[in-house]
Amino acid sequence: MERERADRIQLGKDAYRNGDYRLALKHFTAVIEQNDGYADVFHLMGVIFHSMGDLLAARGAFDRALAINPQFEEARINYFILLNELGEKELAERWKPAVSGADGWNGLPKNVRGRLANLRREIAQLYLQCNQGEAAVEEFTKALELAPHYHDIRLLYGNCLRVLERYEAAAAEYRRILDQKPDYHPARVFLGLCDYLTNVPDRARKEWEQVLAAEPENALAKLYLSKLNPAP
Repeated sequence: MERERADRIQLGKDAYRNGDYRLALKHFTAVIEQNDGYADVFHLMGVIFHSMGDLLAARGAFDRALAINPQFEEARINYFILLNELGEKELAERWKPAVSGADGWNGLPKNVRGRLANLRREIAQLYLQCNQGEAAVEEFTKALELAPHYHDIRLLYGNCLRVLERYEAAAAEYRRILDQKPDYHPARVFLGLCDYLTNVPDRARKEWEQVLAAEPENALAKLYLSKLNPAP
């Protein structure tokens, strides 16, 4: 049962990274119906509700996340921002994040850079939904300037470039992720897809088989590999 929940959480996180918020909520809801002790799940549900404009549902999710783990820094930041949007300034002050530890980009604290990067990501995804690819590329670029090691944002950027048929540029982004995290399977799956789309099937097969060797039930890798191994 615990393994099943862990798999469901990962499916939810994958859906969230790919911008499929409704599917992510479906997985997360199934998890908390069985066990409501996951602060990270409630936090991501809060982020999704906030992005969808359901501020009260977002507040409820952040409340649950922080009840489980009051020191959850990213949840504190998001809750602080939400409470200010709701006009609850006094309560927001109780959750105001620390701004010490500035380093890097424009001297901004790391936690602030991360939040800004995720906001840029959300804007980029909205542009993509409106078929504004160039604007999305610009926002993803700004997000990665703020948080270059956020692999989930780089993956989405690579996907954006792939949708725009910039396959070499997309592949370069996937490789940058794999240089840092070789077991990041979504990047390897989509790298293989770029190889397939640029008529390098042998390289595509190698990438997908490597994913399936580590994760035999990876649905996307199985689907794409079937394109190279059609049923008789």
